[in-house]
This record gives sequence, C-alpha cells and structure tokens, in this order.
Amino acid sequence: MSGMTQADRADRARTAWETYIAEFGGSEICDLVSDLLHLADIEGEEGGSWTLARAEIHYAAEHE
Repeated sequence: MSGMTQADRADRARTAWETYIAEFGGSEICDLVSDLLHLADIEGEEGGSWTLARAEIHYAAEHE
C-alpha cells in the first residue's frame, strides 16, 4: 500500500474506530488499540507485545 498518505491511513482506521465506538461506546482510541492487542494475544502467532512493537515500527516508517 505504498503511496498512501497519513490522511489515507487515518481514514482507513477511522472506519474501524467508528464501528467500534458505535458497538461498544467509549471515547478513546487506546480502548480499540488495547482490545486489538488482546486479540493478538489470542489469535496472533507472536502476541500483543510483539504486535505493538511491530506496529510502532510501521508507524514510524509511515509517519509523514
């Protein structure tokens, strides 16, 4: 997905965020992020901590 801007990535994430708050409420993005890390603990091969570290690397590389 090269060529995507920060705004493009935010719009893509906004869909997930809006669905999450419509279903479960809340007002902080960190609630969705922490639930995704719990999901990674259960469904991912490497777990939530690894996923978070990897996501930070991706974020740093993609941040404009």
